[in-house]
Amino acid sequence: MRQTRTPEPRVFLSLISLSLAQDPPVVDPGDVRYAPVTNIEFGYTRVDGKLVGPDGVLVSERPKPEITPMITLRLNFDEEMAQSVSVVK
Repeated sequence: MRQTRTPEPRVFLSLISLSLAQDPPVVDPGDVRYAPVTNIEFGYTRVDGKLVGPDGVLVSERPKPEITPMITLRLNFDEEMAQSVSVVK
């Protein structure tokens, strides 16, 4: 006759604890928000802190580049106009 052995309760408990184990939630480092006022107590000493930022806004503007033209435009076409009149006649 064959004897069956029952597993110990510790095995069941370890399997249950492994099945219920969860990974910690993933927190995006860019999604951290801080309270505007922080109150910290060190025994009888009290320290109050406030989140401060710059008083103004830094605006940096790049200067527009100066582009020198690579071609020069002619404004006087009198000679070519006179030659074209004689060609048309």
